[in-house]
Order: sequence, then C-alpha cells, then structure tokens
Amino acid sequence: MFMTGLMKNGQPSALAKIMGMAAVGLASFMFSAAPGWALTTQQVAEKLGGVPVYTMGILEGNQVTFLQESITQESGQSIRVSRVYLKMEDAQNDLNQLKANNSELPANVSIATVSLGEVYCISQQNQTDRCTGQAPSTEEPPAFIYFPDRAQLTQAVGMLREQGVDLGENTPLFVPLFLAQFQRAGEEPRTVPAIYFSVDNLQSDLNTAKQNQPELANVNINVQVTTLDRVIQQLKAQNDPDLGLVQFVPLRTGAANPTAPN
Repeated sequence: MFMTGLMKNGQPSALAKIMGMAAVGLASFMFSAAPGWALTTQQVAEKLGGVPVYTMGILEGNQVTFLQESITQESGQSIRVSRVYLKMEDAQNDLNQLKANNSELPANVSIATVSLGEVYCISQQNQTDRCTGQAPSTEEPPAFIYFPDRAQLTQAVGMLREQGVDLGENTPLFVPLFLAQFQRAGEEPRTVPAIYFSVDNLQSDLNTAKQNQPELANVNINVQVTTLDRVIQQLKAQNDPDLGLVQFVPLRTGAANPTAPN
C-alpha cells in the first residue's frame, strides 16, 4: 500500500558566524514545557522544510509515492510504516538489500529526496493542528521510522553515556541533534538557536568561529546532545517567544564554509 506526497528539493543554507548570532536564553529549552508561545504545526514544518531526507518510493514528476511496509507490533496489531533516512547512502544500501530479499517489491521503487517538513506535515495530517491547506486524510497516515546517520548516532550515544545517561539495549532508535551552549564568567549559560544534525558540522563551525573571533577564547563552550522528537515537542509546547529564532542545520558532508541562516 502506498501514499502520495508532494516532493520538495529545496536545499538549506548552513550557518555563518554562528557565534555572532544572538544567543537566546533557552536554559530550560530541553527540560520543561509550558503553554504560551508554542509554535504551530505549520511553523514547525517550515523550520524543518530546509532539511533534506531520503525515502523509498515511486517518483513521478514532482510527486513521490511512499513505499509502505506492514509490520506487526508486540500487541499483534499490524501497522503501515514508511522509512525516512538522514543519509542517502544508508537509504540506498537498505533499498538494495530489500530488492535482493523481496521479489515482490516494485521494480521502479527508488530513493527520493523530500523535506523533513513535508514528512512532518503528513504525520500530522489528521490532527486538529495540521499544516496550512492540508485536508484530513480518509486513511491513517503511515508511521514514519527515522534512520539517523549512523556515525552521528554512535557519537551521540557516546556523549550521553559520558553524561551518565543509561542507554539500554531496548532504547528506541532516535535521531540525535546537537547544540552549542556558551557561558562567560559570571553569566548564565546561553544556547545558540542553531540545532545541528551533525556534531562534526557543529564542531567545524565552532572552530571557524574561534579562528575569526579571538575573544571566544575566554568563553566556555559545551556541546550538548538531544533528539529530534524532543526538540519538536518543545517547539510546540515551550513558553518562550524566542523559539522563533531556532534554526535547523542539516547534515552536510565534506568541508563547507558556513553561511548565514535563512
């Protein structure tokens, strides 16, 4: 069974002079939630719209029909799922394996690039707060399974364990995100509203900023890890008007000079 969605190929810009951005006071951003200045589903989708992700499906023009697989939960209930990957190579490798093991898979299934914002809109299609112009579906949207970049997941798990977080074998798969927190002597820590899908990209931008701004040598900088699910939950519930400043920085490969956010 398949489901159709509009494909988008917009490429986001990375961040330049990240240390020069206005750091907002988000000390409680990852730990609490309250009603008030929460973002709508449409606003969250717009922020995620610049993040390319990769899915298996049938591509026709600018439309992609998501491949849906049926899985049985522990309760015995069967649900439809579609895969979403943060890294194209992972998606292609898994598709090659599926084709080798499943002769019934349509021959024209390939890897399509869509935006994370679009996937999020589809996941919220039957909710009261859904994306602008989106009508409710007569069918339940598929459950999306997110496959993070495996190298970033490994680094995130290592960072969390160093922080004393207990990650057992049954810990659900998660998409890690990384943030930089700054603290000058005598001041409260502040978090730059740039959320990275790659700790390597974040560290690269931090190194560039330190080279360009020597005064940062006197600033204590910590890199923290969280998850995509948790950030989205906070964007929709946190009582902070500065949440509108949050920008997502997608995974980029190879050396890249950061540029200004959109």
